[in-house]
Amino acid sequence: MKKYALIACTLATILYANVSAAQTITLDKTTKLVPVGWSVAEDIKFQKDTTVELTPDGQVITGVLDTATYLRPTGWRNMINDFYYAAAGPAFYPPTFWPPFDDFGPGPAPAMLVPTYGHVRYKSETPVTFASDGTVISGTLDEDITLSLQPGKYGFVNFKGGNSLIFYPNGAIQTATLAEDTRLRPLGWQNNNIDASAGFVEFKGGTEISFTQDGYVTNGTLNESTLWFNQNGSSATLPPKTVVSFTPTGIEVVD
Repeated sequence: MKKYALIACTLATILYANVSAAQTITLDKTTKLVPVGWSVAEDIKFQKDTTVELTPDGQVITGVLDTATYLRPTGWRNMINDFYYAAAGPAFYPPTFWPPFDDFGPGPAPAMLVPTYGHVRYKSETPVTFASDGTVISGTLDEDITLSLQPGKYGFVNFKGGNSLIFYPNGAIQTATLAEDTRLRPLGWQNNNIDASAGFVEFKGGTEISFTQDGYVTNGTLNESTLWFNQNGSSATLPPKTVVSFTPTGIEVVD
């Protein structure tokens, strides 16, 4: 959680560096507040004994959620699974933001799909940072999410709940955790377009991965032995589970 809080604070500093009058306060009780950039006030609960960063007019830039909450991520336009499963029951009228629930009491209930309208559930007791348009640019997922990777190109990636999801301001994925083994193109893939792989490399599910704004991997964990060619013609065979940093000119083994 400390790691995610540091990321959130860093993002907030970058995004709101020009808001000199922003204030940080400590909540003495669970408090309902409105995030920055919202044009309609829907109170969100923030956790007792945590700090929140506020704009001069009292809207939340960064805070710790008290309960799991559906919010719209900055990259919501790239979402594929824009729904969630809920147990069907009589007189079901969800509010604007739905609490996590699975059923309406003992015994089986028929499932139904409920549209999220571009929202995803963020984990309780974890920090979220809001962009100026009111979307979440950094937060911890409470459920898996599927996102398209590159605008105008086919392909989508499953990311694992319980982990941080960070976007660039334009909505492109910056850092997340893969839900499954996935073949992706890293920076420098053109130097490795030498066989049927077409420059794709398999990255290990359950590990953190980072991308450029164009959707190419900059950091990731290899899932299998990989022969890699650098721009200068040198090469290296990397074993499985190697953490690699990719650049346009070559690679650096992180771990």
